[in-house]
Amino acid sequence: MRLVSFWFAPVALSLLLTTACSLDASLLSDLKSTIGGGGGGNGDGGGGTIGSETDPLQFTTNKVEFGHVTVGTSNSRTVTVKNYGSKTVEGLRSWKLNFPFRFVGDVFPGTGGTCSEELASQASCTVVLSFAASAPASFEDDFEVRYEYEGADQSKSVQMIASADSGITALEVKAGTRAFCARLSNQSLKCWGNGGLGYQLGDGVNYSMDAGVTLPVAPLQLDSGVLGFDMTGRYSCAVKTGGEVWCWGYNVPGAWGSLTSPALLIGSDAVQVSIGNATAGCAVMSVGQIRCWGYNDNGIVGNGLTTGVVTTPSLVMGFMGMAVDVAVGSVSACGLTSMGEVYCWGSNADFGILRPVNNNKYPTAAQVVGMPAGIVNIETASHSNQYCVLSEASPTSDREVHCWGQDYGATPVQITGLSGRVSNLDHHINSSEWCVSAEDESTLYCWNSGETVAVAENFGLPKISMVEKGIFINTQCAVSEGRVYCWGANLDGALGIGGAGAEYSSLAPQTIPGLTSVTEMAMNNEGLAVESSGALWCWGFNQSGACGTGNTKGVSLPRKIFHSGVTSVATNGYNSCIARNGKGYCAGDNFGSSYVPVGSFTSLSRVTGEYHYCGIDGGAAYCWGWNDSLPLGVATCIGDCNTEPQAVTNMNSGVTSVAVGYGFSCAVKSGQVYCWGSNDDGRLGSAGGSTSTPRLIDSAFSDFVQVAAGYESACAARASGGVYCWGGWGVGPNVSVLPGTAGVVVEGLNMASYTNVYYKHAGKIYQHDKTSATEISSTWSHYGEYSIDGGIGNSYCRIVSGQIQCWGSNVKGNLGLSDPSPATSKETPFPVFGLYE
Repeated sequence: MRLVSFWFAPVALSLLLTTACSLDASLLSDLKSTIGGGGGGNGDGGGGTIGSETDPLQFTTNKVEFGHVTVGTSNSRTVTVKNYGSKTVEGLRSWKLNFPFRFVGDVFPGTGGTCSEELASQASCTVVLSFAASAPASFEDDFEVRYEYEGADQSKSVQMIASADSGITALEVKAGTRAFCARLSNQSLKCWGNGGLGYQLGDGVNYSMDAGVTLPVAPLQLDSGVLGFDMTGRYSCAVKTGGEVWCWGYNVPGAWGSLTSPALLIGSDAVQVSIGNATAGCAVMSVGQIRCWGYNDNGIVGNGLTTGVVTTPSLVMGFMGMAVDVAVGSVSACGLTSMGEVYCWGSNADFGILRPVNNNKYPTAAQVVGMPAGIVNIETASHSNQYCVLSEASPTSDREVHCWGQDYGATPVQITGLSGRVSNLDHHINSSEWCVSAEDESTLYCWNSGETVAVAENFGLPKISMVEKGIFINTQCAVSEGRVYCWGANLDGALGIGGAGAEYSSLAPQTIPGLTSVTEMAMNNEGLAVESSGALWCWGFNQSGACGTGNTKGVSLPRKIFHSGVTSVATNGYNSCIARNGKGYCAGDNFGSSYVPVGSFTSLSRVTGEYHYCGIDGGAAYCWGWNDSLPLGVATCIGDCNTEPQAVTNMNSGVTSVAVGYGFSCAVKSGQVYCWGSNDDGRLGSAGGSTSTPRLIDSAFSDFVQVAAGYESACAARASGGVYCWGGWGVGPNVSVLPGTAGVVVEGLNMASYTNVYYKHAGKIYQHDKTSATEISSTWSHYGEYSIDGGIGNSYCRIVSGQIQCWGSNVKGNLGLSDPSPATSKETPFPVFGLYE
């Protein structure tokens, strides 16, 4: 696996290619015929597919949504059908609909409908449908019409969706490991999805690791009286009327075992519970105290100690005032008083509890100073030492959010971009994203860890109060107008719609949803894309946290990591590095699962890498990472080679292009090319051994504009034309012009594995095999292929007209579509079945 640089002026593109794979001519031919040739399928919420002489009759909508009705009432919808053929459709008819769907008036085309047996060419007619259920449930069915066209009997169908309830609504939804739970207005709790990875369903069944339920079930003891709950990837707890706290799941702290059904942990007087991580929990008591339990290595229990395991909920020492809220993080906890005061205890890693000494342990609560006035809610990022608070100057004023700790530092930072009264401050357990919603549910505002500007994200829902993302699966669920909607993968039944998806692979290129203006792409175990807005997206294996989501869970649908500011990205499958707002950030091995700053860059515009990384900052070249063969350009590192960028010797100005190969690096400086590091196979373009001092490739030329590096060779393009190569690939240390490229001015240059060079000339992509060039496409702006570790399967991606198309194996979500088959996945929000019965 490798990452090479592909720079199409004026936009830099990153590309990963496997060192051993290339596409044969027949596959390339097939792929070229795919570009621009396919029409869009029937997508949710859009118009129908344009008809043809072989398929003339089309519905003008792809989905008939009746919405939610209360049992005893009904909704009707008018559906339009159009004949796109050149001849008349005859014998137009429909069978009786399945209950609870029907025609208004019970006869096709329904009272008020205009369809008859014949429909002239280019004419339209209407059918009026109705939905009225006798019992609470969610429903999905197809409405089909049949007809004759030129003597052939044909049919066309459209999906119908509806749900009925008895007035019960959803108050909140939370995510676990491939599972979700929702608290309802009738004080019940219902859960669905995987039941074996964390015993999170609580229904008393001992599920296998990959089994669960596809429709919601109520945990035992929790079909009534539930006032609140919290959920992690390992276990869950709920508060019931009377102040009881019931917990269930894997290795539940306090119960100290794996529980398939809830066990009573606190017998009375609790009013709220928080279990922000898998090792500890806290409850707010009716008398205003906070009691905690669990593993106490960081002092998170707040009992004055930093050792031992606390099995019985213990009073937090030092907490003063009447507690109204508590938030438990990964190594610390904070509580809120009725006067808006914040008290924290546990580890001060990353100044998460704003104590004087970073990383010290403080097992007794103390008030945090410097907080904004009027705090009404406190939340934590459960996987990191980071907190945010929601505050207001008055009960009618606009509300503010301030955050501190990891990625923010020791001073609370205000989040901007919010508007009006917001509520439901929430952190997604499976990502680095925070969200708040407008009180009227009109808008959801979200931002990623470390960001200070919130962006509206409604996920296609007209109203939304909160959204949660699942663990070990890229499935999301949201609450909208008292209903829970889910979308994404249906693995183990996580969508709650019945049925469960299987792993999926695609031989034909599939357009990754949600990405429309991609300018740069980097790939290995993960795919990363930069849009023209500066947004960074990631999907794929994420086994080392290289996506920067704050955890190491797989990401099967593209997830927005940053909303803006990113100009360049590189990855090697173990970590990823980016240039953002002139600064450098990395995530993954050696850095952690969230992006952290590297170096002291002020104008970093370009980053590229494989086993090591290099970037350009103000015309100077810097490198960091693996330095065994001196590719960082220094003999001895200042600090940690892996995490601290090193100033490359003699490359402190004039650098305009940089490239990274296996154990060596190259740069264009003032029109000339220099290389350093390993000289195996002549990678440095000259005789001699490895060196940390950059060597001039060929003094005869001074108009090089771009350099690209492959596994063991490199190439550079001249402004006056020509692509010159050296190193492995049978070229050796002698710089040679590629046959047929003399005088050819290229717009972009890339190297792929051992055998191919790709370049762009006159708007077309060419593949050169050292002997001759072959035109690949006039529409591609990027070409790449990559493999997932462990021989799971190869996947391939390319950028076409600002969109990313991928094909091949999707076992780990590396296609960026969904990890199950698209037939059972939902790319747009879909109502959970059977939740309100």
